[in-house]
Amino acid sequence: MKPILTQLELPIVASCNLLCKGCTSFSDYNMKGIHDWEQLLDHIKFWDDRMTINGFSLHGGEPTMHPKLPEIIKGIRQINPRAFIQVVTNGTYLIKRPEIVDALAEVGHSLLSVTIHEPRKEYTVQTRKFLLGRYKWADSDTRNFLETDNRFYLEFSSPSQFLKILNGEYGSAKPYNNDPKDAFSNCCFNTGDNAQLHYGKLYRCHPIALLPRMLNDWGQISDPDWQKYIAYKGLEQSATDDELLKFLDSLKQSEEVCSMCPSNRDSKYHNNPQWDIRPIAPYA
Repeated sequence: MKPILTQLELPIVASCNLLCKGCTSFSDYNMKGIHDWEQLLDHIKFWDDRMTINGFSLHGGEPTMHPKLPEIIKGIRQINPRAFIQVVTNGTYLIKRPEIVDALAEVGHSLLSVTIHEPRKEYTVQTRKFLLGRYKWADSDTRNFLETDNRFYLEFSSPSQFLKILNGEYGSAKPYNNDPKDAFSNCCFNTGDNAQLHYGKLYRCHPIALLPRMLNDWGQISDPDWQKYIAYKGLEQSATDDELLKFLDSLKQSEEVCSMCPSNRDSKYHNNPQWDIRPIAPYA
């Protein structure tokens, strides 16, 4: 039997049109880059052949900035007819790119997860109206999670805070150097059964995959405080079956690299006072 992975995370775009402070993808310093979609599908197929992957999550940056996102969604469905497919978005481009939403509705067994960063902005109101009016949604007790008859789901959520993974600011950032078990217990990537696919390699989390690029961009790649963290290497496609099993098992527990992150959600680095995110009243 092939090993089982609950979800493979796919950061398909480094860029984001919202520069939210504390972004775990480091998109808040205007990082650039879009993954080649055909190469991405080749990498997905490779790992799907080696594992039983139950779900795929497309995110960024902002994934709707990828010009080939509908093709990626449909390509994943061709590779894996039974997997759950999720797109995590800030919702800003959905009205301009309805083909993305339609692709998820077409393939079914899918979720559009809209993270509301700015509840009172006009684009948020218009995006809601667009999504709620485009499909026939089943009756539900909540307007935060809706469903069509093709098992296409729509979810709205509003984060109250970000988990800022750097101690300090870009250019002078330092790891927290916490107890790895404490940091792991506090981690938003701590699911034990999700892995990140980044340019063909598997990583335990998105920040550790992107860390070398961020440090290089900000002139900190030689900083001695970061060396043990950038020494982490993703799992290559040439890995043996035993190495793959060892990697999947490592996701269930902390590793030394986990110590780079905060271990206290009450830290000033988590709460962002310039944000005003509150639960939203029922949608009109």
